[in-house]
Amino acid sequence: MKSKYSKSSPGLIKIIFMLFVAFAALAFLSFVITGNANLSRPSTLLFGLNKDTVLNSTTNTSAYAPTIGIGAGNIPSSGVNVSKNVSISLNSGNAFSEIQPFSEYITIRNTGSVPINISGWVLKNNIGKRPTEQSNNSYIYETISSAVIPNGNKFLSPEGTGVAEPIVLAPQESAILISGGPFTSYSLPIPLSFKENLCTGYLNSLYPFTPTLENRCPLAREASGVRELTDQCFDYIKTISQCQNPEEDTAFHDYQTRKTRLQLQSYMCQAFVGDHLNYGACVAENKDLPNFYLPTWRVFLGSKTELWSRRADTISLFDSNGTLIAETRY
Repeated sequence: MKSKYSKSSPGLIKIIFMLFVAFAALAFLSFVITGNANLSRPSTLLFGLNKDTVLNSTTNTSAYAPTIGIGAGNIPSSGVNVSKNVSISLNSGNAFSEIQPFSEYITIRNTGSVPINISGWVLKNNIGKRPTEQSNNSYIYETISSAVIPNGNKFLSPEGTGVAEPIVLAPQESAILISGGPFTSYSLPIPLSFKENLCTGYLNSLYPFTPTLENRCPLAREASGVRELTDQCFDYIKTISQCQNPEEDTAFHDYQTRKTRLQLQSYMCQAFVGDHLNYGACVAENKDLPNFYLPTWRVFLGSKTELWSRRADTISLFDSNGTLIAETRY
């Protein structure tokens, strides 16, 4: 006897198959929808970094400082409000031609808008990357020479004294970095780096400054007490140039002529010149003026030999943290 369900079995199987297909279709459709949703939102992790964080973060510019001309770095302020972003220009000066350390110099300039403490910064040459030929076709690589920018004293005392403090370049100020020095074996010792002022031009006749100090001294005819001189002496005083002392300016080719002219003046006139036309007297009379200091430092690096090659070299400037600030080649 056949079951009462015998005739309907094929239909039942067909219904079950159709339900299975329907469920499979629904599952596939769900997978496609969720898959597209995931494709529209890729992972925000790029090589272990969150993409949104990288794009919106503020990067430290010291890590991306250009290697030539201008750099950026995190400079210790030593009490001066210094931004992380600084701008320094570096010039090779006379490095390509000078061999005497007291005359060899390069320059740096603060081209930014904030003061920068440069004491503790390091200068390096390229000698360690350039072979030196020896006999028998042998070569050696010498140790890279370096120099640390020292502290200095803003005020150059006529007594040759002073307390060392950080050298700070205000915006648009410069520093002439002399390889040798300082000048300590002179009648007026200069033991520290210093900032030029209205009176330092008088020192050009006493020290071998390269380049020469700026001649910005007040005119001799503007010195105190000049109106009490005789007419003859006043006429003579008017012929004296800025920062010039006829008794000391031996560097001038006509020094003897100038000295003879002075000796022809009265003793009172000669005494006035000796007492007023020199660095010490100029400082005493002008040090309180608001424009007394000029925008240039003279910095002595203290090397006994030249620092920079006469043929070709790379001059690199690093801050005290070792960050490359500027670099120049010649």
